[in-house]
Amino acid sequence: MQPISIRNFSGAAVLAVVCIGAVLGVKAQERQSATAPRPTGKRFSLNVEHGDFVGISLRADKARLTDIAAALATRLKLHIVLAASLEKQSITVEFQDLSLEGSMPLLAPHVCVDYEIRARGQRAPIAIYLFGNDDPAPLSKPAATVSTRTQSDSLQVDLDDDYLTVIAKQQPLPAVVAAVAVRLGIPVEIKFESTEIVDIEIKRIRFEEAIPKLSPQVRLYVRNDLTLVTIKPIKLIIVTPDQTTGK
Repeated sequence: MQPISIRNFSGAAVLAVVCIGAVLGVKAQERQSATAPRPTGKRFSLNVEHGDFVGISLRADKARLTDIAAALATRLKLHIVLAASLEKQSITVEFQDLSLEGSMPLLAPHVCVDYEIRARGQRAPIAIYLFGNDDPAPLSKPAATVSTRTQSDSLQVDLDDDYLTVIAKQQPLPAVVAAVAVRLGIPVEIKFESTEIVDIEIKRIRFEEAIPKLSPQVRLYVRNDLTLVTIKPIKLIIVTPDQTTGK
């Protein structure tokens, strides 16, 4: 029988300890990776094409609606209000090249969009509201819901079921706009004491089409409820002449 080498025995023992330690280390890493929370990462891709037509494309896989709303607000450069009932909601959806009005109802049950309307009917979205079915509407109905009339020899304003009639004969713009605001039941903000004289005849045209005809200095703000398919006025503003060009 050959004597056992103490040197060989100690080397083998060290090697065995190293191997056992390595195995235990791997198992510990596996347990740690299994219990540690995985990073969520970005669960959606968003693309917004600007131009004459705004096209929105979205692919989301269980993505948080708050993250999508924040990205949309940045890309569209407008304000987005997300109801508290939807803040923890995640959605899975996919669409491509849809308009603002076509895409937003795919994100929430109740959607409203605020617009600024200028002369020649130019519309610009300024805010989006995303609400649940049980959330209260963001705007109450204007006071004027039946036929009302302001009439004199030189100024007549009628409102009948959202159809507006304005007959003004050499009237100051602020007076005409104020009379229209009263009929609509909305506030008016005069940022500029315009001396413009209005001489116009508008008969039974929807208010959002009629008001921009009054003057390039008039801004009409409306709320379009995409779910209930209604358009309600919010306020009127008279701006300075230098704001009548550009966006």
